[in-house]
Amino acid sequence: MSFTQRVALQNAVIARLRADVATGAAADGSDIPVRDRAMNEPPEIYIRIDGWNLVPTDRKNDNSDMAFFFVHVFTRPGKLAGAATVGAEALRIQGAVLASLDDWLALSGSGKVRHQNSSDGAGDDPAKHHAISRFKIYLGE
Repeated sequence: MSFTQRVALQNAVIARLRADVATGAAADGSDIPVRDRAMNEPPEIYIRIDGWNLVPTDRKNDNSDMAFFFVHVFTRPGKLAGAATVGAEALRIQGAVLASLDDWLALSGSGKVRHQNSSDGAGDDPAKHHAISRFKIYLGE
């Protein structure tokens, strides 16, 4: 897999999440930002895609590589006026991410995106919540 293919996949994932998950999805009806890097001053709710790993495979008669990536959902008090808790809101958004990406054919000539695993937790600050999901996809050359 080339760097160009990885960038194309990353852009496709961002566009899909913006269209399927983020638009008007916050509890107050506003859009949820989708980013591919950490922000200095993050909003109360946002989705971040990162952790891209490319693993060359050497399977007989198949020149595809595996790509892995993470989708994070971060929540903290602020825009959560209509949500029960920051944890419940993170899990609600994470469920929408899973529904959007799992079994999706992201690029022509690739396999479908497959959900690997998910977890969530408050981390160091109980006022914040972080849900994370890992995905993989086979990409042809």
